[in-house]
Amino acid sequence: MGKKAVLVVLDQYADWEGAYISSMLLNDHVSIKSQVLWASIDLLPKKSMGGLTMIPDITLEQIPEDTDALVLIGGKSYRKSETGNLTACVRKFINSNKVTGFICDATYYAAKEGFLNHVKHTGNSLSEIEQLAGYTNSENYINENAVSDKNIITANGTSPVEFAALVLKALNFLPEKEVDFMADMHLLGYVNALRKHGYIA
Repeated sequence: MGKKAVLVVLDQYADWEGAYISSMLLNDHVSIKSQVLWASIDLLPKKSMGGLTMIPDITLEQIPEDTDALVLIGGKSYRKSETGNLTACVRKFINSNKVTGFICDATYYAAKEGFLNHVKHTGNSLSEIEQLAGYTNSENYINENAVSDKNIITANGTSPVEFAALVLKALNFLPEKEVDFMADMHLLGYVNALRKHGYIA
């Protein structure tokens, strides 16, 4: 069954962190019903850390009510003040128990805003968030690449594949074994993934 996901980017976003989620959701061999929209605080072009320019599809205010997942892609702007009404938008998704993802410096933002105080989570490092005034949950910080708990998914910035897999699993998008195979193709390489999952000797 198709899903609708909104990926949020700010200026200087990390272009590699959303690619796996969007490409897996939009894979025609998996589903033709899924939709991915890229959102930001406005519709002005956003330049990535790798020099790619994106024009967002929608603003935060235009996010459809039937969106299944909100995913904040990391980058260099979350420690600045130009986040618009992002906090209210994220809080709405979390309060509705919808899948909400934070990767890389978006985990810093989530910790600062108190969004990680009731779940197990990870981030780029505990040391950079444990002194934040809005963060009170260091005992539930898990030193893993990606963590999923209560529909909140977090990951460090070097783990976009593991992050994508946990987002898809939270969406109940595919059987877990299929998601694991898709992830392993990127983590291990196609042939090694075929071997690991028993498709070839």
